Amino acid sequence: MICFIVLFTLKTRSEENIAYVQQCIMQLEESINVLKSMEVGTNLHLTNRSSDIVAIFNFETMEDLHLFEDDAEHIRIVELIKPFVAEIKTVIYKKITNKDHI
Repeated sequence: MICFIVLFTLKTRSEENIAYVQQCIMQLEESINVLKSMEVGTNLHLTNRSSDIVAIFNFETMEDLHLFEDDAEHIRIVELIKPFVAEIKTVIYKKITNKDHI
């Protein structure tokens, strides 16, 4: 399983902006068939160095992640939220379970 974590820091932290960006991101769940699962959440402990929103996307393969990145719906959502976002940080990793170590 490939996990793609995206941290969003908004230009202006407000309940309205956070709700809008989250709603936009959640639209991806129903429209991208290579997306196995996803989670979206709001940071509960804001500091000067924290992000506002996290999105976690799970894919079977790196090829599926690349299809997601190039998908027209993903690109449309990126354009919708771009005016609200000051910074994005990402991490992509292969999920390892205890069974992988045996």
